[in-house]
Amino acid sequence: MKLIKNIPVGMRYDYEKRRNKYFVRNLRDEMKKKENTYYSERTYYLWFLSLKLILEMEELGLGNRVIGKHKIDKEFYKDWDLDDVLNLSFYKWWKTHKELFETPSSVEVGGLSGWTPKPHFRYLRVDLRNNYTNIKKGVLEGLDDLRDAKIEMKNKYVVTGNPFYDNEILKYNILVRKLNDESDLDVFESEKGRLKVTEKPLDDKRQGRISDIGEIEKESKLWGSYRKYMELRPDKRKIYHQKRRKDDFWEQEKFTTFIPKIPQNIIVREFHSNLRTEINRYVKNYQHILCGVSQGKYRIGKKTKI
Repeated sequence: MKLIKNIPVGMRYDYEKRRNKYFVRNLRDEMKKKENTYYSERTYYLWFLSLKLILEMEELGLGNRVIGKHKIDKEFYKDWDLDDVLNLSFYKWWKTHKELFETPSSVEVGGLSGWTPKPHFRYLRVDLRNNYTNIKKGVLEGLDDLRDAKIEMKNKYVVTGNPFYDNEILKYNILVRKLNDESDLDVFESEKGRLKVTEKPLDDKRQGRISDIGEIEKESKLWGSYRKYMELRPDKRKIYHQKRRKDDFWEQEKFTTFIPKIPQNIIVREFHSNLRTEINRYVKNYQHILCGVSQGKYRIGKKTKI
């Protein structure tokens, strides 16, 4: 049974290639300045994806396989409209739910008609026949008592830490692909771009290789073993089995197969072992995050028990 409503998120290679990376970075900074939510829209997108994945796993009966006995706290998420989370794209959902995450802002109104008085609102009347300096002075005097006041802003939907977008998307993509029974190698081929972006090279320079200009390039175990793997001919990128005659003459099967310790096998096994370790690491970490999300806590990570 495969996931339908959750699909891997692709990288926007074309956009990055057409645009200068500094232009893209500045554009994102400008967009952040215009946002009036506690956290960036991208952060809520990551939270949304995690919740949507849990909802579909629960629908398909896969929840216990990934997050154990953790169930979605539907009371906490009641304002998110979980049916919409499951069935809509983030951008359609965001249009009708963005106000849940917005920070309070000052607005100009034509009158108090239709406004409900609340303890956290204060109304100031401004006479526009005054000049700007006097208006500003009057407003500041009207708020002067708040200067040393301790005001506690309560945000219901709290994010722990600072999520790294590509890293979080990579975790999501890998788990979606593994739930859809993709092989480790297929997952790797599909996610090479993000794996390369998010890799942490080893500090030990002995694990590096000499570049064309004589500098040592650091690389992780995964990418070091992948480089050696790709140096093999395509027909050699698999485990070679060798036959050996059995000592027992009376056995019907006169030969048995074994895996000889030849360079080809060592390289192939090392790459697949490193790949399995890396995929397990991402899946395990994301499992903990999903457990937290089910309880209304985004990015609690390893602190949340499965």
